[in-house]
Amino acid sequence: MDVALLFNPRSGRGRGARAAEALTRALAAGGHRVAVLESGEAADRDLPGLLTGSGALVIVGGDGTLHHAAPAAIAAGTPVYQVPMGTENLFARQFGMNRRPGTLLRALAQRRIVHADIGRVNGREFVLMCSVGVDASVVHRMAYARTGSIGHWSYIRPLLAEVYSPALSPLTIIVDGEPIVHERPGLVIIGNSRQYAMRVDPALHASMTDGLLDVVFFPARTRVRLIGWALASRLRRHVHRRALVYRTGRTISIESGAGPLPYQLDREAPAPQGPRTDGACGNTTPLSITTEPGALQVLCARPQRH
Repeated sequence: MDVALLFNPRSGRGRGARAAEALTRALAAGGHRVAVLESGEAADRDLPGLLTGSGALVIVGGDGTLHHAAPAAIAAGTPVYQVPMGTENLFARQFGMNRRPGTLLRALAQRRIVHADIGRVNGREFVLMCSVGVDASVVHRMAYARTGSIGHWSYIRPLLAEVYSPALSPLTIIVDGEPIVHERPGLVIIGNSRQYAMRVDPALHASMTDGLLDVVFFPARTRVRLIGWALASRLRRHVHRRALVYRTGRTISIESGAGPLPYQLDREAPAPQGPRTDGACGNTTPLSITTEPGALQVLCARPQRH
């Protein structure tokens, strides 16, 4: 089989390149023809052509690498497999993927394909989640300060800065034409997967194959309230609280009553796309969110529960 292998050399604190070399040897020994590409601007340009005729795209990196490669895989209809080398590796966790070459070889041989949903925000794809509020602000702070590979410790400073001055602007949220939040301060997370950072899984009931997105709104006016929600989510108790707003839907709109707010996609800060007709920048609210059922083919490492 022809296999495209995309690797991020910064992932795994610089171990991404060595992991890619080992996997390339294992794939070749297993009878596969491997085309290797390093992530970056050249990859963004060359990946679509590389996927033509490829039976699978193996991504050696974290969820950010997956996020940037997903549009090309979706367009080509190429199944993806993530070799987890990032900080969280939520996609790999969702589908039982690991770093062992034997697991990848078995997945290629068994060719167990799951058609996973994706979300679109103002025309941009996301695989795992989108959020507006404190969570997104932390991601943007991290992106501006980032100089190399990151780990959990890299988030300490932006997290503390956000706790000191949290982004708690009023939000208005509409799901499938129904207003569910009107000008209330807090944090909103749109989950396509139940997996989230630090094992804090706000969209606890989310499925990547139900054709729906899970909308989770945490009302909060103070940092104390935010910390309480974080603890409740870590303990899986947040879904039982009356104050939580939890809905599922196919179309979602989000507006901020205090001006444009940043959002994040798959723990990545979207780059600005220039001014819009509403005067906002391309990486801020307002947001128009839709789901595209079954758009991403996934090469699974284990049978999926339904």
